[in-house]
Formats: sequence, C-alpha cells, structure tokens
Amino acid sequence: GRGAFGAVYLGLNLDSGELIAVKQVEVAMGGAGSAGSSGKLPAAVASRLREVEGEVALLRRLQHPSIVRYIGAETDEARGVLSIFLEYVPGG
Repeated sequence: GRGAFGAVYLGLNLDSGELIAVKQVEVAMGGAGSAGSSGKLPAAVASRLREVEGEVALLRRLQHPSIVRYIGAETDEARGVLSIFLEYVPGG
C-alpha cells in the first residue's frame, strides 16, 4: 500500500524465510533533497527526516503483542530512501 510518507511492500527475510513488511520512505525529495553548498539540508527535508527518525526510535522501543514488531532499518543514500523492516501481519 501507499501512504502519506511512502509505500509498504511484502518482503522476504532471506536469513529466516519469514515474510516481512518493508516500509519505504523517501527521505530526499528529488533534487531538492541534496545538501546545498552550505552543507545544510533544506528545511522540508530536515523536518521529514526528524519525523521518520522519531518513528523508527518509537518502533525500536515498543514491544507488545498488539503492536507490529520492528525488525530493523536501512538507508539507501543513493536513492534517498529509508527502508523500515517490520513484522508482516496478513490483512493488517
């Protein structure tokens, strides 16, 4: 599915064979996502990064049977995409 901040895909953990959800969030908005000559990110990109970092930090701390389990995260700097790996919940 697709949401306000990205898309969610079905993935496969090659180590365990378990199905996982992969939430991909674009953290750089096209060419506007790169740091300028000052080395600073544009305000909109910096704000989006703070929101995503907050979500990942929260997911790391939460552990409850009714909350989707956080598995890990990975950044693809070349594509400007953060992938968040989560427990797959069918129909959820």
